[in-house]
Amino acid sequence: MAAGQAALSRVDTFPNDGQNHVPVGSPVRYRTDPPVAGDHWPIWADPGRYNQAVPNEALVHSLEHGHIVISIDRPNAEGVRLLTLWANMYRGMWDGLVVVPRANLGGGVILTAWQKILRLNEFEPAPAAAFVDQFRGRGPENPVR
Repeated sequence: MAAGQAALSRVDTFPNDGQNHVPVGSPVRYRTDPPVAGDHWPIWADPGRYNQAVPNEALVHSLEHGHIVISIDRPNAEGVRLLTLWANMYRGMWDGLVVVPRANLGGGVILTAWQKILRLNEFEPAPAAAFVDQFRGRGPENPVR
């Protein structure tokens, strides 16, 4: 667990760039890639593991709900297994886990929460679990933890 906690020192924090709803289909420019805050669509991505890309504007709304969004491309087999397990385990309306594909990450993984981002060069369970535990359920719309 110490390895996971140490990784939290590598979490980057960004300003809240707004929380307004914009019409579905409207593009939004974000400060970070993937985004961690800002205006977004009034729809969100429900917790779970997705096999196709999800629009950033929906993912930002998921972050506002307190979900953790984990972007993957080609993580190792253990990473896929664990992330799928976690996505099935954390399915709450205000504290879920959304796993989405994102091109050009290779074996890397990016974990995001509202205003927070942690980039891993490869999937590492301890740092990923520490991030999920620290920030899940703490979105600005309805914090539940």
